[in-house]
Amino acid sequence: HVSIFQSYGINIPRLGSSKNNPLLMMGTTAPQGPVLPLSIQVSPAVGAFGAGTGISFDPKLAGQATEVTVTFRNEQPYVGVFDHDPEATYEDWASYYYDFDVDDVVTISLPGFDVQGYQEVDEIEGKAEGYWAFTYVCTAAKKAAAVLWCQTVPSIIIDLYPLYATPKGTLNVITIPIDLGVLLPPRGVSPTSKALTVESFTRQGVIPPNALEYIMGVGAVVESRLQFIPPKVGPPVALVFGFSFWMDIDSGA
Repeated sequence: HVSIFQSYGINIPRLGSSKNNPLLMMGTTAPQGPVLPLSIQVSPAVGAFGAGTGISFDPKLAGQATEVTVTFRNEQPYVGVFDHDPEATYEDWASYYYDFDVDDVVTISLPGFDVQGYQEVDEIEGKAEGYWAFTYVCTAAKKAAAVLWCQTVPSIIIDLYPLYATPKGTLNVITIPIDLGVLLPPRGVSPTSKALTVESFTRQGVIPPNALEYIMGVGAVVESRLQFIPPKVGPPVALVFGFSFWMDIDSGA
């Protein structure tokens, strides 16, 4: 048994590594019997997302309902639920039993987001482009019950199950329609946030939460005031504005 420590600076390839990757080899020049490089028999799969993970909103109004569009590029092929049963239909999904050893899933976490009118609803199902979307709405009651995935309230967690085989390198575009009632955080969304993440659990390798590369920023006002001097109809008046924001304002903005 030999361990090579992290301090040596060895990095897994940016696009991950497949299970039992034949390109990973070992050999020896031992005088008692040299061994030419042979593929290592057992190695774990390590998944990866390619360039292009991001999220955008329309309209961009803090605290209001919005259409959410998420993009991600899978660098490992995904197995689809319907690949196991070609005769299955969308209606069959309601009774489908998810199998961690067979099926793949992509998870998107949106802390601070809420769903309008769903305060007492635990989950929402629906179709997305090539995926079945299972949305968990994290409420105060679920956090109080110590539900593991509800560490932040409010928050939305979206599980995406591929319906069909998805080749590696596919740029997936998932749209959550505005009529679902997803609410942007009242304090807006920072374009540099590390809290909005995408992860996956697949046979080709588990990918831990990755911060989305591109996030459409949404600003929000803390308070705003307007004063007239003098407060009198007729003569010209001066306008005095007072305001503050939940985000930083760059010079010249």
